[in-house]
Amino acid sequence: RNDLDNVGVAGTVEWQGDAIGVKAIVSYREVEQTVNNDFDGTAYAIYNNFFDTKAEQFSAELQFTGKNFDDRLDWLMGLYYFDENI
Repeated sequence: RNDLDNVGVAGTVEWQGDAIGVKAIVSYREVEQTVNNDFDGTAYAIYNNFFDTKAEQFSAELQFTGKNFDDRLDWLMGLYYFDENI
């Protein structure tokens, strides 16, 4: 038996001004899995492997971009956050 539910969403919002640009990227994922393996191949439960997994992930990124020195310098700065619970 193998039962897997996997759901995820992601979004990006971007704004560009005259001197600076801002981009935000956010995503979320949730996984639930139940597995039961019969490794010995017999009718008896001699060597079975069973596990239940539940996981959640969240990430967020914030980027700042710009140009300076008469467009001779393109720059990018950002922050990143990631959290996962299993």
